[in-house]
Amino acid sequence: MPIPEPLRFIEPRETETRTMHALEEYGVMQVKLYEDIARFGHIATTYAYPVKVNGRYVMDPSPIPKFDNPKMHMMPALQLFGAGREKRIYAVPPFTPVESLDFDDHPFTVQEWDEPCAICGSRHSLS
Repeated sequence: MPIPEPLRFIEPRETETRTMHALEEYGVMQVKLYEDIARFGHIATTYAYPVKVNGRYVMDPSPIPKFDNPKMHMMPALQLFGAGREKRIYAVPPFTPVESLDFDDHPFTVQEWDEPCAICGSRHSLS
């Protein structure tokens, strides 16, 4: 289910999250990712992995899984996301830079599997 507000789990008040976006206060998202590194040794988030759009706005691209985040970068199509329960639609315009949040010493990486797909045998169908 799409979550239009990536800061909701950190700050539940919408007035506060809007202020945080306006002021580019995204340090709390970095803390959330760092907690994964401290706990697991790597960023363990596999879905709803936050991205920075156009070098400015942080968004949650759910329901897109982490391994598809790189495909959002400079995509020639309009990307539409909706959250029906909240009556919101949000979009990423065509050819917009999109980068997954990461750290210099823990760069964003796409999951890799040791075994091929059990159905088709492919090792690259998810990349």
